[in-house]
Amino acid sequence: MSEEAIVSGDNIVHLVANGRVDVFYFDFYFFQDEDVKVFENDRPAPSDQYHLEKNSVGIAADYPYRGGSVRFDSPPPAGTKITIKRRLKIERSIDYQPTLQIDPVHLNRDLNFFMECIREFGQRLQSLQSLESVEAGEIAEKVEALNARIASLDGATDFARTADLVQITEAIATITAGLAALEGRIPILPQPPADYIIDTATINANTWWRKWNSGWVEQGMPINVGATGGSVFHLPVTMANTVYAITNSVQSPGSGQGSFNFYNKTASSFTAKAYWNNNESNSLSGYVMIAGYAA
Repeated sequence: MSEEAIVSGDNIVHLVANGRVDVFYFDFYFFQDEDVKVFENDRPAPSDQYHLEKNSVGIAADYPYRGGSVRFDSPPPAGTKITIKRRLKIERSIDYQPTLQIDPVHLNRDLNFFMECIREFGQRLQSLQSLESVEAGEIAEKVEALNARIASLDGATDFARTADLVQITEAIATITAGLAALEGRIPILPQPPADYIIDTATINANTWWRKWNSGWVEQGMPINVGATGGSVFHLPVTMANTVYAITNSVQSPGSGQGSFNFYNKTASSFTAKAYWNNNESNSLSGYVMIAGYAA
């Protein structure tokens, strides 16, 4: 297993390192390397300890890049929370000459950039709701005004006017600074240790188990009840107690309905009775999965 994804959303992905893998993937649009930010346990990862591998969109008038990976020089320790998110770098060199024909490639990219700024601002404002600050409300109003200003541009000629571009770029920079100041007021709370897989094994083609850092274990195996009165089955991994769940599927031998009944559970075994068409059966196969905490 390369890494365990916790959650992913617009322009952000959270993963947990397993101590063996050094590359972590993401899938969002960005314009330049500086737009991609990497964090370890909510702290900025040293930039000299990883490098960015990016995927080019390949369409000139679209976004330059979509997704890629962050490759660390060495695998982060198991349990490290890796966060990869986008923060657009507000440094643009837009220069439409009034006497030259406007290049639609540049125009589309700049429009995409402005709209992605608006989108990102909205996402960042949502994360500030817990502050309930007047400043956040004021910034939200500025974002709405900026969105309306961009939407009101009448064709390429308006968009290319220096005055419009300067005012839009200045508004983006002001909003970005305000958001950064507010985000700095959000305390970094201690994170509970993330659960992650520490070991797995496959005993044969159908019997397996995997253990988690917390002690949780999942295991599966085939069963074949070959006698009335039930058959005893031993677990591949001993559980901490009898508080574990058993789910099952029945391998049907023909037309009809089969089921299993599980009882006499111990930490290392359980008994299964088989039924076919509501009658006890002395020959029924199936598969079980057991989940709970290991000893």
